[in-house]
Amino acid sequence: MSQLGSLGTALGASANSVARLRQAQLQNATNQAQLQIDQQQSAARQQEIAAQQQADAQARQQQLLRGQASTQARAASSGQIAYDGSAAAISGGQAQEAAAAQGAANARFAAQSRAIAPNLLQPDGTLNALLRSARGFGASATSLLD
Repeated sequence: MSQLGSLGTALGASANSVARLRQAQLQNATNQAQLQIDQQQSAARQQEIAAQQQADAQARQQQLLRGQASTQARAASSGQIAYDGSAAAISGGQAQEAAAAQGAANARFAAQSRAIAPNLLQPDGTLNALLRSARGFGASATSLLD
């Protein structure tokens, strides 16, 4: 009769181990699905940021071209050569400002891209659940032997 009790304990421990393993598998599947969703959202956000960066760069380029054209027109209306003396200095300053703004935008884009990247090293819990169920099974086996 005591052997039936031991057998029942062993079966219970086995069922408990199988249940924990199944739970770990379900958790792993859920984690994988969430990871895929996170990756898709990250990719969409990356595309959005890249498109915004490109639009900002084009706007800065347009603004630079308009500013230089305006400088050329003012210089020409006053009888100066457009890229001589102060007109050249103004145009050069505008180009430097545009380059600095583009550099700042590139740095901001890089920082945003790094912040979006999903953490692929997140544990999924499968190994922990397996170890817990093995520990539980080991304790049950030890109690059977005692």
